[in-house]
Amino acid sequence: MSYQCERCGKGIMHGHRVSHAKNRTNRLFRPNLQTLRVPDMSGIKHKTTLCSSCVRIVRQEVQKVQEVQNVREASKEVQEVQKIQ
Repeated sequence: MSYQCERCGKGIMHGHRVSHAKNRTNRLFRPNLQTLRVPDMSGIKHKTTLCSSCVRIVRQEVQKVQEVQNVREASKEVQEVQKIQ
């Protein structure tokens, strides 16, 4: 598995562990990656590997798209009712 976010490209960073005696040893800082099934514009879900900050952003974007679709469906229903009357 690649330790890299597919959306923002956040990946592994290198640094040091520092003991109380100030001894420095190498270590890796890995991003908090999650595998999600995210729908694209056509509604097909794809597995993507995202960091935790991108997960939050993607969920907000998906929620906004769903709200817009719900408003469109509601307006279509209102227009159909008006045509019948």
